[in-house]
Amino acid sequence: LEMGGRGRTRFIAATAAGVVAGGAVAALGGNWVFVFILAIVGPVVGLMLRAAAEGRWKGAVADVVIPPVLRFVGNLDYSATSEGGFPVAAMRDLGLFGSYNRSTLSHKLWGTWKGTAFEMVQANLRYRSSSSGSGSSSSSSTRIVFQGLLFSIAVPETAPTPILIAREYGKLGNQLAGFFTFGKRRGMPKVEFDHARFEELFEVHAADPDAARAFMPPAFLDTLIEIGDHEGGKAGAQSMTAGFEGDHFYLALAKGLGFMDVGSIGRSILDIEEALHALFDDLGTIRRIIDRLHGEAAA
Repeated sequence: LEMGGRGRTRFIAATAAGVVAGGAVAALGGNWVFVFILAIVGPVVGLMLRAAAEGRWKGAVADVVIPPVLRFVGNLDYSATSEGGFPVAAMRDLGLFGSYNRSTLSHKLWGTWKGTAFEMVQANLRYRSSSSGSGSSSSSSTRIVFQGLLFSIAVPETAPTPILIAREYGKLGNQLAGFFTFGKRRGMPKVEFDHARFEELFEVHAADPDAARAFMPPAFLDTLIEIGDHEGGKAGAQSMTAGFEGDHFYLALAKGLGFMDVGSIGRSILDIEEALHALFDDLGTIRRIIDRLHGEAAA
């Protein structure tokens, strides 16, 4: 509570300081330009202080709340970072998302559910590019490649061929997607299925199309759509890409950040019940996905 109060106080104080300083400069020198400059600088500084306090506040709440919740749920290991690594590069190489050169992985969970081993993590993947202008001038820009949840799930039967389940963007869009991911597995032959909605949502590529079709029967295609519809957030199945490589099923849900966030500086810790419900729902994501992959109704 004290940390949340300090964050709000710092924002208000910095904003007020900017406005007061601007007024003083205007009164002394008659230059109203500084009024606007300082009136803008004050809130910006306040927001920076608030953001720093927000991070510390969320971390403090998570340290208190998450351990007992994990003990209650059971059979889950947790790392606030990506302790032990995560096969994010393998997923990139398979083509689930484009190339990146900056990554932040957080809230890693791993364990087994109904005999199936899994890992999952929240990922913020970015590509930073820079260009040199004339003389010593240069500029840089950063674009978001992927934000959301990544899953690595063991499969009981090794995939007979590498399989990429990519998004369907239309003919031109698919070509552009292949270009921006530098080909990767989108360069493999296309696999077509006699499943109208699946074909509307996804474009599948595999080194051996016939083996891929035999490995992915219609019931599995229905399962993939259900996973996307129920776990993909507002975008539903359109948020999802997936694939098989060896004895792993990879899944990416582009649903933004916020996974396992349990605190907000603008909300009292006494109002945490709603956040706890959301936390339990987040922790149940992987179990619901595995239930569906096993052909069972998700709890």
